[in-house]
Parts: sequence; structure tokens; C-alpha cells
Amino acid sequence: MQQSTNYNFNLPEGTDLVNLLTQLIPNWARLDSILRGIQNDTFETATETVALGVHALTRLDPDAKLLKWVATANYTAGETFTVDGTPIAASTPSGNTLATGAYVSGAIVIAAINSDETAMTVFVTGTNVASDSERLGGELPSYYATDQDMDTANQNIEDLDNLMGNTSISAIGDGTVTGAISSIESDLTELERSGFMPSLDYANPLYTFDSTHLTFAATEDCYLVGNITNYTGANLILNIDNTPVYKVGGNPATGDTPCVTIFNKLKAGNTVTLSTFAINASNSLHIFAKD
Repeated sequence: MQQSTNYNFNLPEGTDLVNLLTQLIPNWARLDSILRGIQNDTFETATETVALGVHALTRLDPDAKLLKWVATANYTAGETFTVDGTPIAASTPSGNTLATGAYVSGAIVIAAINSDETAMTVFVTGTNVASDSERLGGELPSYYATDQDMDTANQNIEDLDNLMGNTSISAIGDGTVTGAISSIESDLTELERSGFMPSLDYANPLYTFDSTHLTFAATEDCYLVGNITNYTGANLILNIDNTPVYKVGGNPATGDTPCVTIFNKLKAGNTVTLSTFAINASNSLHIFAKD
């Protein structure tokens, strides 16, 4: 008796006596096993119902390991699965959890259940993304300026241009912006010293210089106002923060006793130091606050 090449089915021929028990029934047993194996290797249909974030799958063949079903709802990250009422862990082929939108209502979804039915791989998008996939030149998108950033920068440049105007600064200070600002500040200081007379509280001086009171440290903005007269042959010296502000020599022998009128604005932190020979008898050099 011959047998088939692939599955060894019994093939009676010629004068072979046919016995159902020993020749034909074994063929059906082998065929049943083969067909079951084929069935196990194909996707079997399941149905899906969704409630309270749980996607409940019910297999038409309770032993099927490969499933396909028509989605009845969109998938949202964090939702779970059951198969025939038993909870089962689900992941993508890369091992990631399913993301929102992994599949949508109406889509045909396929999945594979492992042998002990504790885990299920759902064949959807959501695989790993390379860690540098969003980088350009080694930097993430947040590193680069957006259109809004560029609009803001352009507006700032335009505003600065309008503020600066078109007047040349080449003749102010050293011709640079920094030099021009320094020169203007110096000019303003000289203007305050020489001509700008604010309203001062002359009735209540903060400090009066005399032969024993020669140093004053300002704790607020105030003004140094008065006269000093050189009655010696030495230079008359008045320093602000150790920088000479007035230095005038005289000759008492010839009647040369110069008198200097002083008006200086002081800022908090400035220190005024006066030489002992620069004070006249009238004690007319004072510190005043604004009225």
C-alpha cells in the first residue's frame, strides 16, 4: 500500500484489501490534526466591545492565538484589554504601550496572544523612535528661534533704530555708543555742579564742614553747597571718593586768598573729604537735602 508524499496518507491500490480501521480512519485523524494546525496559523475572528476604558475581546474560537477584529472605538492611551473576560497585557511589537490613536473605530486590528495567554502583541503604530530623530544639527527644535521669536527680535531692532535716530555720534566722546553715553553723563554731571539749582532744605543742613568735621559719607542723594577760602600757601583740596574736585593754590603773603564757590550733587555712597586748610572761619560749606 502506498502513502502520500507529504502527510503519509494511506493510499490503497490494486489488490489491496481496504480496511477502514487501519487504512482510511488514520487518514482522517492526520487530516484533522493538519487542518487544526493550519487554523492555528491563521487569524481568527474576534469581536470587540468597549466600556469604561476596557476593550473586551471575545474569540469565536476560544483557542485561537492569532486574532483579528473590527474596532468599535478609538483607542486611548492607558486603556486596557480582556480576552474572553480575562485581563491581558497589550503592547506593540517594539514592547511599548499603545499610544492614543493606535487604532480608530472601524479599523481592522490584528494581534497575537502568547502561549500562556498572559500577553498580547497588537500590530499597530507606536514603535520606538530614535532618540535623535527630532534633532537638527544636534539640537532639539526648542533650541531654534520660532517665527514669533524672529518677529519679536525684528520689532526690537526697529524700535531701537527709531530711538537712536540718524544723528551722527562721531563727535561725541570717542565716537562710539559707549563713549558717547559716558561723555553725555559727564556733561550732565558738570551741568548739575555748575548751573542746576534744585530746591534745597537750606534751613536744615545735613552736615556742616569745619576744622573738626572734614569727612562726610552720603547715605542718600544730596548736595554739597558753599564756599571755601584758601588762607594758606598750600593747594586747597576737596576730594569726592578720593578724586580731587577742587585744587586751587594761593599766596597769602601777597593777599592771594582765592575763594571757591562749590555746588556738587552727591549720590548715596559718595564720600567727601576736605583738607584742614580749606575751611574758612565762616563755616560756610554744608550738605543739604532736597526740600
